[in-house]
Amino acid sequence: MLPIAAVARSLVLVAALLTTAVSTLPAQATGAITGIVRRGGQAGVSTGPAVGAEVRLAAVDPATESAAMSSPERTDDSGSFVFRGLRAGTYRLSVRLVGYVSRVVDVSLAEGGVSQRTIVLVPLNPELERVLTTANRSRVANMLELRGFTGRRHEGWGHFMAPEQLARSGATSLLSELKPWLRGCMIMYVDGVPASVPRSLQTHDVAGVEIYSRNLQAPAGYQSARGDCGSVLIWLAPPEADDGSP
Repeated sequence: MLPIAAVARSLVLVAALLTTAVSTLPAQATGAITGIVRRGGQAGVSTGPAVGAEVRLAAVDPATESAAMSSPERTDDSGSFVFRGLRAGTYRLSVRLVGYVSRVVDVSLAEGGVSQRTIVLVPLNPELERVLTTANRSRVANMLELRGFTGRRHEGWGHFMAPEQLARSGATSLLSELKPWLRGCMIMYVDGVPASVPRSLQTHDVAGVEIYSRNLQAPAGYQSARGDCGSVLIWLAPPEADDGSP
């Protein structure tokens, strides 16, 4: 049996050998991801550097998840950005700039290497407000007058959505516009015919809407025999005139 002193000396020697082995292992070299963000124009032609764009970096590979992700970078006057001290692996760049479509780009980085990217941002094309032509506006107005919409609107018994209001709402689904009014018992009519909730109808398909919360407020012919049910009258827009006539 070895003396205690000999055992202790052996343990100290083993610890020293392990420390030396670890210290002689080569350190993993780190790399960098750099790039330039540019503003795109018509037909994809660049219009100059995207100054002040926000660039975020995130790890994709499990091997790089432990790497500290730095705060978002802002591009400088030349549209440039750089992330340093990165381990080898795959990273994801997310680029944002007000007025432009956001971009997401995956970048592979070799050990100790530098990856460079040029990212072009495409400008947003906001949807323009729907505009009725003069001819079609006349057709809609004539149709609504014939249906009695115009006269009932002047009487003011219900809630009315005219074409201009539907266009200004910015909504595309008619149902989303009607939801605040669909409380309790409500009966739907589309062009005067009883119908189910119009889930597929879009606002541009509609010329006008009449909403009567109480049964007695609804016009004759649209009052329910099932107690105090309200009524929703939906009038579809006429086809657009090809010849410009009202």
